[in-house]
Amino acid sequence: MGGANAPLGPAYVHTVGQSRPTTFEQTALESQHLYMRLLKESLHALPLQFAILGFRDLDSRQTIDDQFSAHLASAAEIFWQRFESPPSPGNMMEKATETWVTAPERPISTTNRDACLVHIYPTGPGMGTRYALSNTALVIGRGCDCEIRINDHSVSRRHARIQPGTDGYYAVDLQSTNGTFVNDMQASMSKLKDGDYLRAGNCIYRFLAGGNVEAEYHEEIYRLTIIDALTETYNKRYLTEFLDRELSRSARYQRPLTLILFDIDLFRCINEEHGHLGGDFALREISARVKSVIRKEELFARYGGEEFVVVLPESTLSEGIKVSERIRSIIENHMFEFENKSFQITISLGVSTTIGDEAMTPSDLIRLADDKLYEAKRSGRNRVMA
Repeated sequence: MGGANAPLGPAYVHTVGQSRPTTFEQTALESQHLYMRLLKESLHALPLQFAILGFRDLDSRQTIDDQFSAHLASAAEIFWQRFESPPSPGNMMEKATETWVTAPERPISTTNRDACLVHIYPTGPGMGTRYALSNTALVIGRGCDCEIRINDHSVSRRHARIQPGTDGYYAVDLQSTNGTFVNDMQASMSKLKDGDYLRAGNCIYRFLAGGNVEAEYHEEIYRLTIIDALTETYNKRYLTEFLDRELSRSARYQRPLTLILFDIDLFRCINEEHGHLGGDFALREISARVKSVIRKEELFARYGGEEFVVVLPESTLSEGIKVSERIRSIIENHMFEFENKSFQITISLGVSTTIGDEAMTPSDLIRLADDKLYEAKRSGRNRVMA
């Protein structure tokens, strides 16, 4: 793929049914000019070329043009050499069809006009900040010259670049220490799609580029008020609202409602051994595992720190214990891998329930489960108490 004679950028080949009275030399000359124009256009069209030619860390288009001139001349020369031993013009004229390489029309990208990044993690004053994207590259990092400046040691001085192209935007890692991730997949360069999550170090952004970015932005801001951005589970605020509704329903119809509160055992040791990025990874991985056993009518939420809650409407205490044991077993038997290091995690769980026969608030039900959780901790961890 690398090499000066490899066409850069998209090109479409089509066959036209015609017999033009043209000489081979004219055809070659036209193709050469077309090829050089295609190279020039592709340089400004897609960020893919920058990585291919080793210009990933160059932000100035003028600098790229200057250094690219040698590649352009070499490409044209090699292209011309392909015609040193041409077939006879007569043989070419006998063909009823001819194949022409055509430079594509450069579309006007609507995403270039509307796209933005929204800061969703960590929480704090910066959460919800919107960074509008344009036709100019944007750099994320700790450096003072970065368009999105992050004061976090998990982020490199120049961590990643958001590179515009005719078909949208690309996230390009700038050889950062902790890597750039798109939807939790490490990527040196990845095209961003509407709704993608971009992670640089400990910071997470959401890429919006739909038909109505303004509406999507306000929807995302609302989502941030009920979703924990790190684990993609519901947050404490939504948990409290959900519990309040379910407790009212339980009291009205005398129906069972069970709550599971669990905590990661020795989570501080994970942070000390693998760093806070490793701790964040563990929280996300545990959340993904637990989500697989949660039914649609149930709720899984991050209560705070390394504590999580599962709410089971219409479930008795014995059913809650079964679900708790299943969750405990899934986590215990899962092998966690972070930066080529494998480790295991256990959790302790406390279970509480009500059948709606007495007045109870969300805090009351959580406190009952919390008492059982600490009983499980005192009993040796990695167990369920109800």
